[in-house]
Amino acid sequence: MEISGAGFALNKLYEVGRRCNPCLAITHPVCWRPVSWHSDRDVEASWAFWIDTFLRPILLPNFWLVLIHTYRQQSREIIALDAELHLQLNLWQREQSLRAGRKLLQELTPRGERILSRLEQAIKRGDAFGHFYTLFGV
Repeated sequence: MEISGAGFALNKLYEVGRRCNPCLAITHPVCWRPVSWHSDRDVEASWAFWIDTFLRPILLPNFWLVLIHTYRQQSREIIALDAELHLQLNLWQREQSLRAGRKLLQELTPRGERILSRLEQAIKRGDAFGHFYTLFGV
C-alpha cells in the first residue's frame, strides 16, 4: 500500500517529534511538551492568538529564511537568524525551544552535514543558541 504525500509528511513530523521527546506516543500523552505554545485560557482563542502573534509574524518567516540559507549553504546567515529568533522569543519559549533543540541535535549526525556541523560548532562556541526552529530548518 502506497502512502500519500500528506501521510508521508505527517509521518516525518511525528518522527521529528519522537526524536525530540523519546516518550512521545499516543500511550504516553503526559510526556508531550509544547515548544512555543501553551494554553493559559480558552484553547481555541489561545491557538488563534499564537498563530496571529507568533507563528505568522515570527516563526514562519524565520523558518523560511533558514530553509533558504540552508539550501545555499550559508551558515553565518543561519547563525544570525538563530540569534535574531532568540531575541523575539519570550523566556518560556526560549527555554522550550532550546531544550527541544538540544534533544534534536543529539539525534542528528552532523558529521556528514556541513551546515549542521558548523551550527553545532557555533553553539559550542556560544555564537549560536541552537533553537529547535533553526535546527529543524537545517
